[in-house]
Amino acid sequence: MSNYYFFNIIQRGREEYMNNIDECISVIIPVYNKEKFLKRCLESIIKSTYRKLEIIIVDDGSIDNSLELCNEFIKKDSRISVYFKKNGGVSSARNYGLEKCTGKYVAFVDPDDTIEENMFSELKDAIDKCNTDIAYCYSTDIYKNQCINQSANSGKKIVLKSYEYNWLERTAHFTVWGCLFRYKIVKNIRFNTDLTIGEDTLYFANCVKKSNEIVVLDKALYNYYHNDSGVTSGGWNNKKKDELIARELICDIFESNRYVKKTAQAATAVCCKTIVKKYCMDEIFLNNGNKFCRNIYKRYARKLFTYQIRNKCYAESLKTIYTLVAWKGYIKHQSKTARRID
Repeated sequence: MSNYYFFNIIQRGREEYMNNIDECISVIIPVYNKEKFLKRCLESIIKSTYRKLEIIIVDDGSIDNSLELCNEFIKKDSRISVYFKKNGGVSSARNYGLEKCTGKYVAFVDPDDTIEENMFSELKDAIDKCNTDIAYCYSTDIYKNQCINQSANSGKKIVLKSYEYNWLERTAHFTVWGCLFRYKIVKNIRFNTDLTIGEDTLYFANCVKKSNEIVVLDKALYNYYHNDSGVTSGGWNNKKKDELIARELICDIFESNRYVKKTAQAATAVCCKTIVKKYCMDEIFLNNGNKFCRNIYKRYARKLFTYQIRNKCYAESLKTIYTLVAWKGYIKHQSKTARRID
């Protein structure tokens, strides 16, 4: 056989390798003391129908058996890489993963969650066919192995312009899980390591700002597990102020885009009301977090009211004004409602 023949074989092999890299999805999984859930998570990713994955696990200084479990999975699947670092928080771990990824696309999965086997395939198909920078889907909420909520599942693809992104619409997204990003969008964006909650919403907002178009896949393909040990669970503590701090930073991100900024401000007011509903019977919140939440609500309630009036949501606008002028009454009402539910 001629040298030319062998050259062609080598060249085709090189081209196939490069094509695989071009189509590769880098999946970043930050891990800290998640041995209880990690196997379930990794098995769901390994079973993905989209095979061109680079699975990057960043162990953020776990003191349980998480790292040992991760190392066992290396033996099962050559696509997995495991990195161990000193504990620095979930943002630090995700940032470390971003430094290591080589794929054309990037996705994040939390170690206590799972994905549907077709999630990456469908998001990849959506982002390519619609020629967008970001694709995301919805989730199924699971608590104690029971589905407690599932988003609509029409399968429609909805393309959004980033400069018209509306943080109050149902299509709005507030996390990095369930998303697929083109690497060119995320390569210079990093998570804010000063935040313990809301850091993923802030990161997503930065990606939206940098993108041109986004496609929403109206399917629940990510399984979000609620558990009692998560950072967003349990009673109120001062770290949970970070969620509102992140929302205010998002408003600043869109300073040059009046429309998106106004919807972000209105969504911040909604977030304040959501926090009150969740912690209205928590004495620590009432003594320490209540004033902070009220002040931020006062800052943005008028933006929410104006948005509701323009969209003819008159009943909701009256509730917004009532909450603004009678904050204590709103908390009492939410407390009574919570007691009835209990």
